[in-house]
Amino acid sequence: MNAVNEALERGYEAFQLGRYQQAAFEYRKYTDKFYKTGTHTWLTDSFFNLALVNLQLNENSAAINELLKMKNAEGLDPTVYIYQVVWSSKSQSVVDAYVPATRLAEYSLSVVRAKDYYFERAVLQIQKWCQATATR
Repeated sequence: MNAVNEALERGYEAFQLGRYQQAAFEYRKYTDKFYKTGTHTWLTDSFFNLALVNLQLNENSAAINELLKMKNAEGLDPTVYIYQVVWSSKSQSVVDAYVPATRLAEYSLSVVRAKDYYFERAVLQIQKWCQATATR
């Protein structure tokens, strides 16, 4: 595994363990490397995960910025793979599918910008949207 893919793996692991600052650092390392050059594989996934990290840190404006980048990167990486939006031991939270990056970004933006936004509800809404939209 190369250093960039390791950064992506470290970001995912840190996010699952609740180490959000470390997760943000690792995802940013990946997006900085592949936004302009390279294969762009997992680029929109990384923007989405970075947005989730920012939401966990109550940095909603930063999350919105990452979702906008995700939307703009759709031409480079058109889908996002979602196993679970955030880790849960509940089997009903599993998505295990690809979703269209632009549509996920647009839906997530509408949820985050809602007047009644709070993180737990947003995760559930995004999870249900992903399950309904999934392509397996």
